Amino acid sequence: RGHKPDAVMSLTVGKGRLYTGYSSGKIKIWDTMPPPIDAEHPEKVQAKEVTKTQKNMIDVEGHLDGVLGMALCENLLMSHSEDKSVRIWDLRACDPAMELVPICKEKAL
Repeated sequence: RGHKPDAVMSLTVGKGRLYTGYSSGKIKIWDTMPPPIDAEHPEKVQAKEVTKTQKNMIDVEGHLDGVLGMALCENLLMSHSEDKSVRIWDLRACDPAMELVPICKEKAL
């Protein structure tokens, strides 16, 4: 009660991961790689087992408002938000490598 749900506002995929951006400003990184297949017994891997391994790996926080979009470039994730900032995340450390903020915070005409 009184809690605003955290809605997914954007997503992107790459390198076996799903990146989801939320209305709270949080970004979640999901592992989407299937489990390794046993070469001697490939029939043992079932569809249910594949979905069980897909899990939230990392929560990344930094934006103050909803994440509107994201893009990947090598080991960098770029995100932009309703807080009028663009952040560039170093995925090796899951830290913001750089924050770009508008010089003029007034609304454009």
